[in-house]
Order: sequence, then C-alpha cells, then structure tokens
Amino acid sequence: MYVFFFFKQKAAYEIYQCDWSSDVCSSDLVSVVKNGHGKKAGVPGYYIGGKTGTAEIASVAGGYSNENIHSFVGFGPLENTKFVIVVKLTKPKWGRFSAVTAAPTFQKMAAFLLQYYAVAPEVVEE
Repeated sequence: MYVFFFFKQKAAYEIYQCDWSSDVCSSDLVSVVKNGHGKKAGVPGYYIGGKTGTAEIASVAGGYSNENIHSFVGFGPLENTKFVIVVKLTKPKWGRFSAVTAAPTFQKMAAFLLQYYAVAPEVVEE
C-alpha cells in the first residue's frame, strides 16, 4: 500500500511515493479496530484496519436533522491485503453511531471473504 503526496510546482503536479507513511497509516487504522471505536469490525486471528464515520444529514430548514449517514471503510489482512470494503448506511433505522451499525456489517463481510479465500490467520490470539 502506498500513500501519495501531491505538490503543485509551476503548472504541473509532482507525485511523491512514501512507503513509511503507508505503514504508519495502516498501523493506526489497525489500532482503531483493535483498541478504538472500530472494535466490532475486528475478525479474530487477523489484523484488520479501518475507520468509522458518522455524519449528520443537513436539514432543508437549515442546521441538521436527526438523521445520519454511518460508514466504515476497512481493509484486511494487514500483510498482503486482499480486500478493501466500504460500508455506507444512509438513515439507518437504529443505532446512533457507525461503530454499532456499519462496523459489524463490515465484520461479517470481512470474515466471509477471509474464509472464502482461505486466508491463513495472521495472529495467534492470547
């Protein structure tokens, strides 16, 4: 995985590739699933990375309504990544935050894909 930085120089853009920054970003996203709000996206035996997102939907009258968009973007496994999944739930019927709606949905899909493609576990659970 690579992270690309874009810098404007004169009339063109130059792209710089940075291997170390992708490692840092990946480990941060794995930490979100292992230790943060994305815990319900985790699949036992694998390093899964991802990020939750909850957004309020703007009201026609101005301000925000009581409706939300929940999302979870994740990938797995960490080494030799096989998939990236984006879950977006518009106006979910229950749950205030994506950690309890979109993250578990991601987990079910990720667990299925890991089993379907017979990906060997990366982690020995303690």
